[in-house]
Amino acid sequence: MTNPPATADYDAFTVTRTIRVRAPRTTVWAALTDPAHIAQWFGQRADFPGGVHKGAEGTFGWDALGDAHIPVRIDRFEPEDAFDFTWGKPGEELRIDNSTTAHFALSDDTDSDEHATVVTVTETGFENLGDAAISRAEMDDNRGGWTSELDEFVAYTEALVTA
Repeated sequence: MTNPPATADYDAFTVTRTIRVRAPRTTVWAALTDPAHIAQWFGQRADFPGGVHKGAEGTFGWDALGDAHIPVRIDRFEPEDAFDFTWGKPGEELRIDNSTTAHFALSDDTDSDEHATVVTVTETGFENLGDAAISRAEMDDNRGGWTSELDEFVAYTEALVTA
């Protein structure tokens, strides 16, 4: 089964993608929230010096950004159910006008005999990034990003089950 790409709702200022992962929720949760796993599918670096929990602060890094790191704050951490993080611009402190929030909701796939997990990601906050053209451009960029990054997430997480 191929997961559909992310979509952008320009009226609601959201980017959303729902994926199905052939893995139990415990495995999906670990791949989604453990920095060692995050760095395998979402950029190349995930650093949370104080651990990952609600209120934790850290950074994500992509090789394409060089030494610049994207600031991250964990806003919700409900094991195996929900995970939210706010992230901003490389090298800047998080502010409402330079950050968005990614909301992850996990549920069991009840439409299949396989043990699978459904993950819905909804990114919000684009309306605070500037005028309509800027918001739309950021949404388009992140729509493409969530499509490719979550494809990597599915492949990586499903490989954990078969390893």
